[in-house]
Amino acid sequence: MNTSGIVTVVFKFLKNLVVKTSLQAVWTLMNSLQVIVNLPLISVRFPKAVIDFTMIFNNLSSFDILPHKLINQQLFTFNRNDEPLRLNFDAAGYSVTNAVSNSESVFWFLVLYFFGSIFCYVLFFRIKWRFL
Repeated sequence: MNTSGIVTVVFKFLKNLVVKTSLQAVWTLMNSLQVIVNLPLISVRFPKAVIDFTMIFNNLSSFDILPHKLINQQLFTFNRNDEPLRLNFDAAGYSVTNAVSNSESVFWFLVLYFFGSIFCYVLFFRIKWRFL
């Protein structure tokens, strides 16, 4: 193997090592943040500072980047008299017992993934039959 090949292999190895390590740290951070944010849901008393911390990082830890409240209001009719199971659920942002409302952006990510998968599946077979 020539020198440039060895340099390329070593460079790719080091690049993959750095990328893998940094992504592992990011996913570990997100996992820890999700655990910390959901701790007030169990029936344990926490100081006000901890509750404030969890409210600040709740959107970040749940990957809430879509305007799900606006989309849900346009597409669904929810029971307005729905009450939370316990007060700690209400404090954590789960003020209703409806799963679509409580799942926030995750519901819409799953819907997009489902329809995107169907679209790719149909497109794949359409292209496959075209070239046969």
